[in-house]
Amino acid sequence: MRRGCHLVVMIALAGLLPSAGVAETETKSKDDPGELICRSEPVLGSRLVKKKYCLTRSQWDERRASDRQIIERSQMTPCLPTRSSNC
Repeated sequence: MRRGCHLVVMIALAGLLPSAGVAETETKSKDDPGELICRSEPVLGSRLVKKKYCLTRSQWDERRASDRQIIERSQMTPCLPTRSSNC
């Protein structure tokens, strides 16, 4: 009975302790700009279809910065009504 209790406690404690190998690989992957990262993004107009994009970490950073610039530019530009568009 005591042996079973000790085993349960050891298993519980093992799950709480961080693994040194996992932490090391996470820091490596965060620093590597050439690491390939794949993400699935939904296709506009479809609830079911997703498209998989595989880019390097630096390409994802460039894409995020470009998207942010486009959003900021569109928010800063005043809407001027014309014949083709109504604001």
